[in-house]
Amino acid sequence: MIKFCQGKLADAEQQLKILENNELKTLDLPNGQ
Repeated sequence: MIKFCQGKLADAEQQLKILENNELKTLDLPNGQ
């Protein structure tokens, strides 16, 4: 059960990093897409 929770936490952190990277890329584009 603990390993499952740790896996979920790792997945959430990974998704958060991806979202942050996507937002940074969006800010870099001139048209905002």
